[in-house]
Amino acid sequence: MPGLRLDAVTTNDQRLYLTMTATQPTAICPVCAAVSARIHSRYQRTVADVPWAGAVVQVHMRVRRFFCANPTGQRTIFAER
Repeated sequence: MPGLRLDAVTTNDQRLYLTMTATQPTAICPVCAAVSARIHSRYQRTVADVPWAGAVVQVHMRVRRFFCANPTGQRTIFAER
């Protein structure tokens, strides 16, 4: 999938873990639509997916927060989608 990199796949008898990282160099502010490349920080977001072959699926996303490039915008920091 464009914009995502699969870093690791880990399994055990009951779970499938996918670790992914966003790779787009920029993100768009959801409030003012300004494009930003200035990274503020990173965090991990966990998403549960539907079971696959009876195993619970969890996706661990490494997501970045960006500084908004619009100095007059309502939001100064936003997370990429």
